[in-house]
Amino acid sequence: MIKVKIKYIYLPLVCSFLAFSSCKKEGCTDESATNYSSEAKKNDGSCLYNIAGTWTISSYIANGTDITNAYTYYYLTMNSAGTYYAEAQSPQLNNGDWVDVYGLYTLNSSQTTLTLTSTGVDYYNNGVSTGISAISEQTVWNINSFNNNSISCSLLSSTDPSLSSGQFTFVRL
Repeated sequence: MIKVKIKYIYLPLVCSFLAFSSCKKEGCTDESATNYSSEAKKNDGSCLYNIAGTWTISSYIANGTDITNAYTYYYLTMNSAGTYYAEAQSPQLNNGDWVDVYGLYTLNSSQTTLTLTSTGVDYYNNGVSTGISAISEQTVWNINSFNNNSISCSLLSSTDPSLSSGQFTFVRL
């Protein structure tokens, strides 16, 4: 009878130990994320990243056409104050000269949506600025993947009538 009671006392203790020792604390395990947790042992997909910095185009599909190779250079600088500056050079744009676009961006707190509001554009002529012209265009992008090194998005909406669908991937410089 005593042996049976001892078994019943140890059985819950052993089960509790096994249950708790096999559990891994979930959280963000990517050290480059802004919400990295050194206590997390299992990545739960909650990592958040700093979008501020300079990015370059890796792929860009607009209206079903891959236009990545249309650009000689395409840089996007996101500032921590919520402003952005894009500069592009393409033989197919502006006689091969630079085009700069300025604006504001918002990144929602769960980092699933990026909104770009373009407020100005500057076309260059033989390397000389023609002056910033005011524009007002907004694109809203679904973030498909985002880490410290790259961001990939798909277009959700655009006030630019010439852009009905789009996907891009930028990599951090």
